[in-house]
Amino acid sequence: MDNRKIVFRADGSKELGFGHLVRSAVLAAAYRDKGFEPLFITAQADESVADFFTGRGIPFVQTPEPCGGAAARFHLETMREFGARATVLDSYALDDSFRRALKEGKALIAAVDDLYTHYSHADIVINHNPSAVALRYEGFEGLKFIGPRYALIDPRLASVRAAKKPEQQPYLLVLLGGTDNLNQMGRVLKALDAVEGDFAITAVGGRYPGAAVLKLRHRNRFLSFTSELPELMVSCDAAVSAGGVTCMELAALGKPFLVLVTDRHQADNAEAYEARGCARRAGNAWEISDDDLAAALASFVAHKEQWPAMGDAGRMLVNPRGVHEVVAATALAMASC
Repeated sequence: MDNRKIVFRADGSKELGFGHLVRSAVLAAAYRDKGFEPLFITAQADESVADFFTGRGIPFVQTPEPCGGAAARFHLETMREFGARATVLDSYALDDSFRRALKEGKALIAAVDDLYTHYSHADIVINHNPSAVALRYEGFEGLKFIGPRYALIDPRLASVRAAKKPEQQPYLLVLLGGTDNLNQMGRVLKALDAVEGDFAITAVGGRYPGAAVLKLRHRNRFLSFTSELPELMVSCDAAVSAGGVTCMELAALGKPFLVLVTDRHQADNAEAYEARGCARRAGNAWEISDDDLAAALASFVAHKEQWPAMGDAGRMLVNPRGVHEVVAATALAMASC
């Protein structure tokens, strides 16, 4: 049997962020390149999620319930109508009973897991985080893809050409996620204004920091959205980032970065990036004082001589073609289930 259809489940919104959607869309694109046809199921999607899927040419449907038995039944019925036997699950809302119901429905399950709690009953588990510990999956009998060798990031990043720098001097790229729920953009830009040195700042996404912030002494610009983010990432000298998948992209590109943790699930990864020498960890956004944040930023900028080695460490850590390794190793199982 050659069944080249896959149903994905991933959720996101302006409030939740887009990390799960982005990495699942990258995986779906890699399967599509191999001749597969993806369909997404998502929960409680707002207009920004619809735009996300439409912009990528990905068909999607909304589940009437985000979790529980009704969600599992809808998922299985969608698979049957679409003609798929394989599914990829990337949502914290889905529990053991959901996956058990899918397995009883004869689905082949690939689980994208971050917390060692979202892979029961799966046939394939993917944890691409730098903090992932293979021994935590020791009893799992299916296919395992553990660590940033299998990074679910867009492999096209490696071939992106750098954008023109906004200024001749070095510049920092500030990326605090598309939602910036903790409202850190203005805070980071104000703290950077106290940092000595000659550098420019490009801030992307998150909440508008206010006109007063943008009149600070360092040259800066704020882009609420840009289609040229990959080019900006390639051309920046260093970055200040939240602890999500953007860190993995920066590491793969050989960019040094300072991590401001904005979600508790990011903490272990931030520590792992620092331990591997490709980043510095500022602290947790909900705990760190303004003075300590400014000090962390100042120390990061003051030690530019460390940036090349940090970039090299990032390239060694993250495989920019990791998603292709996952697809190459699972395509046969997906197509013949």
